Amino acid sequence: MRTESAAIAEAFDVSLWLAWFAELDRTFAFLLVLPLVVAAVGLWAHFREREEERPERRSGDAERVAPAPPGAVGARGRVREG
Repeated sequence: MRTESAAIAEAFDVSLWLAWFAELDRTFAFLLVLPLVVAAVGLWAHFREREEERPERRSGDAERVAPAPPGAVGARGRVREG
């Protein structure tokens, strides 16, 4: 009978994970990894689009945003008080 610490150590043993992955059928391994690749590419594309949409600002720019007038609704839906 194994102890709990041995079971936990086995779960984090890299060599056992590599041996398990080496025994997998290649098509199953591909299907196992595919959702992770799709998610990574989707996140990369999302952040790349956000960077392109955002105007670049330099630290020396004197451009300031005018304060909102009293009673205007802020970004979080709250009414700003003046």
